[in-house]
Amino acid sequence: MNSRKKISKKAIDIHLQLKEVEETHRQSWMATDYHQLGMVALSQRNYEEARKYYRKALSIKIERNDRYSHAATYHELGIMTCEQGEYEQARNYYKKALDIKIEHNDRYSQAATYGQLGSLYQKLQDYEQARKHFEDALAIHIEFGDKRGQALGQHNLGIVAQALRDYEQARSHYQNALDIRIEYKDRYEQAASYHQLGMVAEDLGEYEQAQDHYKKALDINIEYSDQRRQAAAYHQLGSVAQALREYKQAQEHYEKALNFSIKCNDRHSQASTRHQLGMLAQELREYEQARRHYQQALDIYVEYNDRHRQARTYGQLGLLADAQEDYAQAQKNLQQALEIFVEFNDEHRTGVIVRYLARIYGETQDNSLLTDVAQCLNVTVEEVTQFFNQLNSESSD
Repeated sequence: MNSRKKISKKAIDIHLQLKEVEETHRQSWMATDYHQLGMVALSQRNYEEARKYYRKALSIKIERNDRYSHAATYHELGIMTCEQGEYEQARNYYKKALDIKIEHNDRYSQAATYGQLGSLYQKLQDYEQARKHFEDALAIHIEFGDKRGQALGQHNLGIVAQALRDYEQARSHYQNALDIRIEYKDRYEQAASYHQLGMVAEDLGEYEQAQDHYKKALDINIEYSDQRRQAAAYHQLGSVAQALREYKQAQEHYEKALNFSIKCNDRHSQASTRHQLGMLAQELREYEQARRHYQQALDIYVEYNDRHRQARTYGQLGLLADAQEDYAQAQKNLQQALEIFVEFNDEHRTGVIVRYLARIYGETQDNSLLTDVAQCLNVTVEEVTQFFNQLNSESSD
């Protein structure tokens, strides 16, 4: 048990024993202590314990009719449920928190909840809503002259721009965030900016620059003993090495990333690295090893209800089966990926999967595939047939 948790539990014991203390004060202190215990449990990803403490805190606050204090606990419950992939529940909690903050004219703390709503919509691939909420948060930080908050707002807007493949806009936002963090000597958060600048460079194929940014991020994360962020940096260094076909180096980086994620009990990050290890094994034609990694990644994404990442892994399982000429399994996995990408309105990845399915159809001439794709895309079988034939004709030229 860490020191913060010990202190909070000891405080609760003391408050229960102080009979002479006015009851309203005692209840208020206990609500605060339960809330703090919830935050400790959440930081350790002990979600059931966090939920238990937050609900105890909220119950006391509701009983005391202390409506303003409800907002902080609703906000934390939103963070917890979002991490668990319970996105609709998370949105409800965030909106309850925001409504109370608006009702009590607590404009400054509204920024934190707008930011969390932005992150939620980003996970749902609803980038316009994500941008809107991040801009609302940034406007409040500017209004209050909160430079660190402005850096976070710029950083988040960079993530949205990057997801929309507006790389120059993303780089501009990340650089703005980095400049503020350097100006205010916020060295720890500089690592996050370097990391994202590395991802932009990697997306643009600027691998040397990407490595430079990731190494700067890694050095800072080592300096601050942040194992979770070290895992992320090693993961991306593995990705760059893989792109450069430096497979041994990529394997080493991914294994370091996986080990740190396991130490931190960060299962979602474990899934991401398992997925990449699967792609690496697939490139090396180690197909059984690739399948094991993909399946382990998929199991975790299902556990966390991360539908979009499930689709990515289904897509890779489809390509793996295709490489082994197991076209029935390839078709099954690619169709599962297609259904989810359509669900998320991810036009880019939908187009990629449709092209793979067209190739499968060229091999199998399975008319049921035409029907399934037409139904998924809400078009006619004739339109799918024409499009598939066009794609296969172009690829044979």
